[in-house]
Amino acid sequence: MYHAMQWIKESSVDQIYNLVGEEYMSGFKTEQAKREIAYYKNIFNYEGSVHKTDFDNGAKVWFRDFTKIKRQNYSDVVDMSFLNKAQKS
Repeated sequence: MYHAMQWIKESSVDQIYNLVGEEYMSGFKTEQAKREIAYYKNIFNYEGSVHKTDFDNGAKVWFRDFTKIKRQNYSDVVDMSFLNKAQKS
């Protein structure tokens, strides 16, 4: 995942679209798909980390009563050792 995010960061919108557009974005017109890719390129977290603050913000949505998802603790579900290894390779 980390290496894929680095590729997205370094690649142009056209390169990304050429790789995934036809298969995964066929419901969009080409220009719409490219606008979506450009939008997400600007907001992605390219370092790949999941900070506790971000997890806690997401938890407000994920663990609401109607989702029926049992509350999880950050320390039980986030293991940054995988990211640390990927960043070294």
